[in-house]
Amino acid sequence: MINLVNDDIMKLDFRSAKFNLIFADLTNKNYNFSWIDKYWNHLLENGVFIVRSDYYTKLFKLDIKLKSISNSFMINHNSFIRNQSPNNTLFFSNGKNYKFYFDRVQTSTKLLDRIILPFVDKDDFILDLFMGYGSLAEWSFKNGINYVGIEKDKEIFRLAGKRLGLK
Repeated sequence: MINLVNDDIMKLDFRSAKFNLIFADLTNKNYNFSWIDKYWNHLLENGVFIVRSDYYTKLFKLDIKLKSISNSFMINHNSFIRNQSPNNTLFFSNGKNYKFYFDRVQTSTKLLDRIILPFVDKDDFILDLFMGYGSLAEWSFKNGINYVGIEKDKEIFRLAGKRLGLK
């Protein structure tokens, strides 16, 4: 199941839906993190919450925010430089008994294989809060992972649908 949503994440209501993994790839300088409070509640117990950002200051504030949430547990913080630009990733879980497949990290070279695959099984559910052009949607489809992607920008949403062969 691949489901794309063209809307503002704060306007959506997933009711009681729960996800094994929630992914947010932040590309803007907005420091309003109210979306974390809203979507953390949709994370299954021991589910994984992954946040990427190019802005170190934003990641530092995200780290503080995520650490303040009850039952949050920091798994890892990964940083690397690509084309002179820093890329930082935070990995948190909703409890300490999250699943992690170490062998998938060692053998994989693609970025999404490295940061997502170790935390999910086939048929798990991923919620991508800032979908963009649909890279994670395409990856999820290829790996048999259920996916819901949200993108507010109508043109980017249209291009993602086109890329994925959806209308």
